[in-house]
Amino acid sequence: MIAPGGRAACSRILASLNNTQVGYFLPDYTAYQEALGLFMGIYPVVMDHDYLESPLMSPKSFLRQVTRSGLGAVLMSNPGNPTGKVLEGEMLEEYVRIARQAHCLLIMDEFYSHFYFEGSASGIGFRPGDNPQRFPSVSSAAYVNDVDADPICIINGFTKSWRCPGIRVCWVVGPKPMIANMSASGSFMDGGACHAFQSWALPLMEPDFIREDALALQAHFRIKRDYMLVCKALPPGAERPGVD
Repeated sequence: MIAPGGRAACSRILASLNNTQVGYFLPDYTAYQEALGLFMGIYPVVMDHDYLESPLMSPKSFLRQVTRSGLGAVLMSNPGNPTGKVLEGEMLEEYVRIARQAHCLLIMDEFYSHFYFEGSASGIGFRPGDNPQRFPSVSSAAYVNDVDADPICIINGFTKSWRCPGIRVCWVVGPKPMIANMSASGSFMDGGACHAFQSWALPLMEPDFIREDALALQAHFRIKRDYMLVCKALPPGAERPGVD
């Protein structure tokens, strides 16, 4: 499904739910709380988690929260905004498995999926024979067995990873029944994404461009990330190093 921006996509998903308890984390993207309060059939539930003790909720705790609270859906950003935490690997696979097992819709906001700095952003470590379109990134899509059966909705768009906030074009990947309901909701909620913007954005979806752009993004923003961490570790009053 194509929507005019992430907020519209999130609103369409929530509008397609009815009489559902939706879990969300604190801290997380602040717009979630606003969106969760818009719809009468949505009952927001804060996931009980001590962020200062551990930035990520363990799969065991996640399962307990989902089943104990009777959650019908969970909304979260990954990589996290504004925390920077990343749910990946076996832990992310477990979240998807739990959602499948508990019939809980996992709404994954993956707008920052290219802002991923583990491994090498320069391509070092890529083995001969690797997919030429491959680049370091993270997505719950890697653990979806059947897009039409697994209760996973993935939201992404041009605002963050493509750095084009003015192009209000976003997409949602999920089961066909959910997509049909969201499309119906969007027809009266927002009217749909601008066709001219969709046409203009098509070259940005070329696989070769995406890989080249993602690697450049990671190389550039990794320098900024590392600089911030170095400055954070300095004692009070110490002179900050130059960016170079």
